[in-house]
Amino acid sequence: MYLKKLSNSYPKKGLLSIEDVYTDGTKIEANANKYTFVWKKAIQTNKEKMKAALKDIWEYAQSIAKAEDNLPEPPDLTTIDREKVQATVDNLNRVLSDKPSVSKKMRAKLRYATKNYPAKIVQYEEQEVTLGDRNSYSKTDPDATFMRMKEDHMKNGQLKPGYNIQISTSNQYIVNYTIHPTPTDTTTLPGHLAQHEASFGEILKTITADAGYGSQENYALLEGKNIGGLCEIWYV
Repeated sequence: MYLKKLSNSYPKKGLLSIEDVYTDGTKIEANANKYTFVWKKAIQTNKEKMKAALKDIWEYAQSIAKAEDNLPEPPDLTTIDREKVQATVDNLNRVLSDKPSVSKKMRAKLRYATKNYPAKIVQYEEQEVTLGDRNSYSKTDPDATFMRMKEDHMKNGQLKPGYNIQISTSNQYIVNYTIHPTPTDTTTLPGHLAQHEASFGEILKTITADAGYGSQENYALLEGKNIGGLCEIWYV
């Protein structure tokens, strides 16, 4: 609100412009535990392991099931969700629980699946909702994404939970800022421009930025809005 009031009054005094801005991004480390991470790739790997284990138990059940067991058709485990996992575990227990010939190894595997998989798949689904399009987040600050900071005192490229702050200025005054969960500046421009338009309308004429914003999508976006893009390099 303060920025909007400032940016509406100062142009009238000739102190700044909301039509021609300079935009750049900076990463700020979140106040979050850097060891409480959730990775999308880890979730995908764990789900694949779960599918493989359920398929293995199902194939075993098929090999020892009697005709009267009425074992359902094998579930389609191409994708899994909480309902499919629970139904698969229930069917496996129904068929194998009273079979004395079931090996100790397979009984242990089924017990583990029964105890853990229904809860785990719920956890994974909830984590995927929190992740959205991101690759990671912090459990102690779910809005923060793990990224490399510009200041790396240890020089080891360690990923830390943080935010990508986009700032547009005019004559050294901040006229617009947005906070993003993505580490690269390229993907932030559409949302940043939308915030500028929400505050001041479609009056932006030029935006000066560095090559980090250079993409065909951003070039097309600026062209479609008749905004001049003055960047070091546009990769088009």
